Amino acid sequence: MIYKFLHEPGRFYLEDDTGTTTAEITYAEGNTSDVWTVDHTFVAPELRGAGMAGQLLDRLAEEARLKHIKLKPVCAYAKAAFTRDAKYDDVKAE
Repeated sequence: MIYKFLHEPGRFYLEDDTGTTTAEITYAEGNTSDVWTVDHTFVAPELRGAGMAGQLLDRLAEEARLKHIKLKPVCAYAKAAFTRDAKYDDVKAE
């Protein structure tokens, strides 16, 4: 199966060659336009443990860096990733 990473406003996602979304991370603008709230992460059971959620979060963090946006993690996955990995420190909202 072939997978591709895609982006649309409010989410980064992974789609398989049938067009099915197999993983996603979603975000919304916070109270200010310079903060996005990371509110949901999903990975299909067959892809769990393959690092897909981390790759999606990395893509979201890169987009935030390019747009000078801070990220506020509220979903369990994003909270844990921001706590354990300093590579997100520059985009973490205070």
